[in-house]
Amino acid sequence: MRGSVRGAAVWLLALTGGPAMSQDGALLAWWRFDEGQGARATDAAGGVVDRIHRPVWVAGAHGRALAFDGAGTWVTRPAQQAPQLTPDFAVEAWVAVREYPSTWTPFVNEHTCPEAGFFFGLDQSGVYGLHVSVGGQWLVCNSGVPLSKGAWHHIAGVYREHGGVQVYLDGKLSGELPAEGRVPTAAVVDLLIGRHNYGVSVYDGIIDEVRIHGRALSAAEIASAASTGAPTAGPEFPEPRKTGPVDPTLEAWWRFDEGKGRKAVDAVTGTTDVIQGPTWVAGSTNTGILLDGAKGWVRRAASDAPTVTPDFTIEAWVAVRDYPEGWVPIVNQHRPPDAGFFFGVNEAGLFGLHVAVGGEWHVCNSDVTLPRNRWVHLAGVYSAGGGVRLYIDGQLTGSQWVTGRVPTAEDVDLLIGKHNQSGAVFSGIIDELKIRNRALSGMELVILAAAGTPARAPEFRPLGGPH
Repeated sequence: MRGSVRGAAVWLLALTGGPAMSQDGALLAWWRFDEGQGARATDAAGGVVDRIHRPVWVAGAHGRALAFDGAGTWVTRPAQQAPQLTPDFAVEAWVAVREYPSTWTPFVNEHTCPEAGFFFGLDQSGVYGLHVSVGGQWLVCNSGVPLSKGAWHHIAGVYREHGGVQVYLDGKLSGELPAEGRVPTAAVVDLLIGRHNYGVSVYDGIIDEVRIHGRALSAAEIASAASTGAPTAGPEFPEPRKTGPVDPTLEAWWRFDEGKGRKAVDAVTGTTDVIQGPTWVAGSTNTGILLDGAKGWVRRAASDAPTVTPDFTIEAWVAVRDYPEGWVPIVNQHRPPDAGFFFGVNEAGLFGLHVAVGGEWHVCNSDVTLPRNRWVHLAGVYSAGGGVRLYIDGQLTGSQWVTGRVPTAEDVDLLIGKHNQSGAVFSGIIDELKIRNRALSGMELVILAAAGTPARAPEFRPLGGPH
């Protein structure tokens, strides 16, 4: 079920700092971004906790805010939890643009243009707009003036079922477009803050106090919000990232390049995970972790684990030392048959991607065995509209037709190398483990496998150990 407003009025924090009540309680979502740390943002209106990709926290228009780097920072609200659009609605936020994008890039969007949803963002000239789907057509309403760089701006977009679109800049009307009809919710795609639903464009700047209202705000209300809530200091942008992934398809990436210690850092979000009994060895690139069938596994707390997207890919470089007794994972977060996924190897050397869809546990295994004592690139691909595909070194080795989304097993931890249910542990080396938010093609996996081929055979001795 998608998010909705329930009960009596929702209490707000007035922009002046004191408590106030919305006129009709119709606040669908409110990202205050006042957490100031971690990789989660809580919706103050509905209580939903959303995943932040590569978070950077800075001083906001009010309290704290999120800085977006133009490459890998955005917020995901899963489609099934996103607010249902009402006949009249409004979107507002405080933003500070660092750089204009190369194409239209959202502050917030959830759309399947031209069929459904909305887009609220800016273009390469700094012009911003609220774009909506009405009657199967995509309506574009843009501001008459651009947003200036390096300054705080209050922006608002309003839609009325019997009236159309209006956009406001710093409390003043800046564009309008007549329209008649309701905007259908794009129920099949996630709501994203800072990243485009289609394409890979990501916002570069700061976003704070994002609200989606289940009613049309008046011109007076918007003017009041812009004037009484104006920040007292200019925006402070963080230093541009000099390292780290810029691929926006990455949800998580354990590089295992630490080479020592009991911690592994996710290169996408910066989350630090604990390794139980680590043994560091030479990896497919740099270093990797050796699991001995009893210890060496990695734990990501359920609250910090990535949300399973409608389409996804799991890939890793592995070197199997011994086949297990039964199934053991490379990575898993599952509660079969209801939720989650399992990506691992069995006693015959087959590997598989197993997923929960529609309350059933679907098992797709490779039709060839994994070699022992040799590096292989493994990939499991899932598409909500096409099912599972398995690849070894870029070659398709198994598939199964399934349709539907895989729900996240939100009440169990994500474990690398250890089974969620049985506790069985993988025996071998795992390196460069990635979870992506889209289904990679066969050609992409051929290229990834070829480009990352290790230069030497796996070595199952600890770093610094005897030769």
